[in-house]
Amino acid sequence: MPRNETEIKPLDSNQIRAQMILAGVTGAEIARRVEKKTGRPCPRENVSRVINRTEGFWFPEIIRELARAIKVEESQIGRAPSEPQRKRARTLARKSKVEPARAA
Repeated sequence: MPRNETEIKPLDSNQIRAQMILAGVTGAEIARRVEKKTGRPCPRENVSRVINRTEGFWFPEIIRELARAIKVEESQIGRAPSEPQRKRARTLARKSKVEPARAA
């Protein structure tokens, strides 16, 4: 049976980080949203560390949901990321692509 091409694939961690960094989101903003959702304290650190800790202790779907919400809200604000943030986002996006040799 052919696979449905319109099927939405879940974002992997690196894609989520890249999205959030490009949107100019801070780790503190993610931490605040996670605390609001879970009712548990979340450390205020950089984006990657907050996502790492959150994925370890709470539910990854919360982070995916936040990524979608933040992407929309931040794009409306139009805060531009710095060049190091752009570079880091590009690196993460590249890492998230699986090479055909590895996938087989």
